[in-house]
Amino acid sequence: MNNFKTAEVEQLLDAPDYEDNSIINPELFSMIYSLGRDAENEEEYQYALNILLSLCDRKAQRVRAMAILAISLLAIYHRRLKREKIEPIIKREWEIADDESKITIQDAIDDINHAMNWNILV
Repeated sequence: MNNFKTAEVEQLLDAPDYEDNSIINPELFSMIYSLGRDAENEEEYQYALNILLSLCDRKAQRVRAMAILAISLLAIYHRRLKREKIEPIIKREWEIADDESKITIQDAIDDINHAMNWNILV
């Protein structure tokens, strides 16, 4: 994989899964964003999407919101997502998100709707 330092990604993913957003390693947020932005080929796309989907199950709300935002970047750059997999995650997160996370999720929804020609409503 050209753009991903998989050992570093795995190390960040192995960090404890805290619920408190304030103690999350900031490098994790950078890694999440880069997974969505930097996937250039099929292998990297699948790798990134699988990790981002798994991050949608983390305890920290900001991690989940950032994972959804990174998934929206995959939609922009690759123009393919499975709606039946993505939409329920977005709707679930919207229901439990705080105001800051809702802003991030809404940005992701707008990008996904535009890129995929969907009409996700929350």
